[in-house]
Amino acid sequence: MERHTYYPVENLITLKAENNALFSQMLAVTGRVYRLCQPAETAIAAAVTFMDVAEYLDLLDSLAELLHGINQFFKKQTGRPFFNRIPDYNRWCVKIAVAAALYQEASAL
Repeated sequence: MERHTYYPVENLITLKAENNALFSQMLAVTGRVYRLCQPAETAIAAAVTFMDVAEYLDLLDSLAELLHGINQFFKKQTGRPFFNRIPDYNRWCVKIAVAAALYQEASAL
């Protein structure tokens, strides 16, 4: 698997040290996204309701707000962005990939 270039891993360490509450929130939200991406978790039930879809969309909105908040906090604290330039960042599948990478690396810290 190719190594991502979404952000320098050192930024996670800095975020954890500088704002542990935001780091914990990131772990919670990205963890939910990560678990939904796992094959065992994505087995579709007999019926997916509109409320299920709405809940997933709310989670993606929370993810987008969180990623923006992390980047803004990091810029304010360090003068540089948390994330590198990410092609097609406006696509949800890219944000989900970023969330999965964040969760895997942050949960190992």
